[in-house]
Amino acid sequence: MLLIRPLASNIREYLLGLSILLLCTPRDLTATTLQETLAAAQASLVAGDYPAAINYFETIQTTFGEEPEVAEPSFQIVITPLHAYAALLAEDTPQAIGLFEKFIESFPEDRMRMPFVLYNLARAQQQSGDLNA
Repeated sequence: MLLIRPLASNIREYLLGLSILLLCTPRDLTATTLQETLAAAQASLVAGDYPAAINYFETIQTTFGEEPEVAEPSFQIVITPLHAYAALLAEDTPQAIGLFEKFIESFPEDRMRMPFVLYNLARAQQQSGDLNA
């Protein structure tokens, strides 16, 4: 129980920090720029609308994937765990597992987000019933 409370607190702090960073309000699915789509994804995640958040994160990767800033590791290091977390909370465990594993493979040295990613990867594997992963 002692381990879960600090992790839950870290998740809230992580999301709050992202909220402050983006300084946004929820938007509808007609977001047209990368910034609007990113703001809408984050706002949907904070509001608990996980399917919408997943759609926005996927739009960022597909519609704006050619944008130089989307390809930057500094962008992906923030977006990938949030996309995975939204998938986990939407109970799309295969997608969550894939995204968490992608993060681990892409950013093995990231000490700031790795505890969050590993903990939630374990949660996703537990939800999927794959305890041998």
